[in-house]
Amino acid sequence: MKKLTALLLGIVLILSLAACGKKDTVSSQEEGSSKASSAAATTAAPTTTEEVWKTDKDATADEVLKAMLKNVQSLVNAMQDKNADAQYLTLDGSGDLQAAIKMESGSNNFEQSFGAKGNLNLTVNTRQGLHYKADYETDIMSLLGSMFGQPGGDEETKGTAESYADREENRYYELNPDDGKWYYSALEMSDTEEVLTDEEIDKITAEKLFKDLEFTVTKEEYLFEGTLNLEALREESEGLTSNLIGTELPPIEMTVSLKLTCDDQKRLTALSLNVPETTIDLGADMAGLKISIDTLTLDLAAKYDEVKVEVPGNIKSTAEDAGSSPVPHTHEYSLEPQTVADNELGVFRIESAEDDEFFGFTLHVSCENKTQDKKLQFAMNNVLVNGYMADPYWSADVAAGQLESFDIHFGTNTFEKSGIDLVDEIAFTFTLSDSDDWFSAALFEDSCKIYPSGKSPEEIVYQPRRTGEKEMVVFDREEGTMVILETETDPFWGYTVNCYLENYSDRPLSFGWRDVTVNGYIINPYFNETLAPGARAYVQVSFSDTDLKQNNITEVSAIDFTARISDPNDFWAEDLYNEAFHYEP
Repeated sequence: MKKLTALLLGIVLILSLAACGKKDTVSSQEEGSSKASSAAATTAAPTTTEEVWKTDKDATADEVLKAMLKNVQSLVNAMQDKNADAQYLTLDGSGDLQAAIKMESGSNNFEQSFGAKGNLNLTVNTRQGLHYKADYETDIMSLLGSMFGQPGGDEETKGTAESYADREENRYYELNPDDGKWYYSALEMSDTEEVLTDEEIDKITAEKLFKDLEFTVTKEEYLFEGTLNLEALREESEGLTSNLIGTELPPIEMTVSLKLTCDDQKRLTALSLNVPETTIDLGADMAGLKISIDTLTLDLAAKYDEVKVEVPGNIKSTAEDAGSSPVPHTHEYSLEPQTVADNELGVFRIESAEDDEFFGFTLHVSCENKTQDKKLQFAMNNVLVNGYMADPYWSADVAAGQLESFDIHFGTNTFEKSGIDLVDEIAFTFTLSDSDDWFSAALFEDSCKIYPSGKSPEEIVYQPRRTGEKEMVVFDREEGTMVILETETDPFWGYTVNCYLENYSDRPLSFGWRDVTVNGYIINPYFNETLAPGARAYVQVSFSDTDLKQNNITEVSAIDFTARISDPNDFWAEDLYNEAFHYEP
């Protein structure tokens, strides 16, 4: 699922980069007008004033491209720096995605259509904050239900996502669509790392990023229209794409048509993107897997007039604390620098550890790529902290011959749920992979353990699982155990069943529910959790308030479900275990 998520993020990347060109032309009408004026000047005195050009008629596509990205860089950096001059942005957009996922394996076939469409508005005042609002429709939940063995409905989910970032009070406000209430948490703004660097911008050229592009200069605008070169985009702008969307662009093949407009100050003012009907074959990653895109469009319009961003008083006065706060307890870790892996490919070192005020437990690491011609991806997978699943979902790409430093943030939520205060042990699988061969097997893989608190393995005692008010042991078998602890109403996720899972085996296992009913009504929580060998985890099985209201459920009296254990590496395999259960909260 990580790679499938990265694939979708890769598609979204196109929304962020979208500005390049290689063919420098001036519109024939304006060019002809300029030539005619010049010819007339040789025979008679001018009778009209010279035409005024707000744009630079001699500007090249590369110059406009780099200037536009510099403007993006300036806006983002101003959002991170409270002392910077105020900048403003109003962005309106709409998008539509209609697609289908297909899986074929022998006699087993799966096909499900899905889609999403919506409109958004984003208002930014870099000194005050931002306001985001999006209305959407999607049937993605029925797709998830089908993939995880749940009977899903055909109805679309409609909703509104809305949030405010208040820089003056350092608060983030978010609307919960299920209960219609506003919640606030601490606003975390990074002021240490540029999203776009000058070096990354300088690497991007119009000629490499577009297979074909018409670049036109008018009196007031710069116009781009053409087809993106996705292969070159991956090669020439890897650092930029990683910073913008959190992942590199996966090696997918499709045609992306783009129309782009910049104003006379070389700021993006309009974008229209279209992907014609196409099929993406992911068989190299999972046999028989394909995604067919019927429609993928995006239209954006941007303005830069001065705007105010203020959180309405009624939201400030009624918003409830979402429970996000700085780490309540911090520890001093005496972890000495240690080499986790050192081979002919590269070196991975843990340099130090600390409890960061906002990001929680953090590892400072260094990654050295020893190869001369291969970009490598360094990654930590199947991460356990004091025996509990606590994956930071971290990976980093390092160019050939380079040494880079990174911070790995573990956050606070998992630690709080698992009762982890002091980090005694971190167990994980370290992998080195070829970044340019997205579907290839790891070049190097090894199981590792580190001990940040300084305790020896013999001194470490894992925190025993807690007990619940209405606890029920669903099963306790040789493969693992599942225990329902209690239920609660979560401010964001709605009615929630808190569970404890433990994998007793020496291989990864998936634990989940299917065929779920609440008070006799089919309601799907889409619960499927994969645990590393020997791992423990606290998980939440959540039922949205919307689903409960649609079935006129005001109080949950009974939950029926089939509990299952399955092999996460074999989509088509039969369950290792499944059995029906009844729970009364």
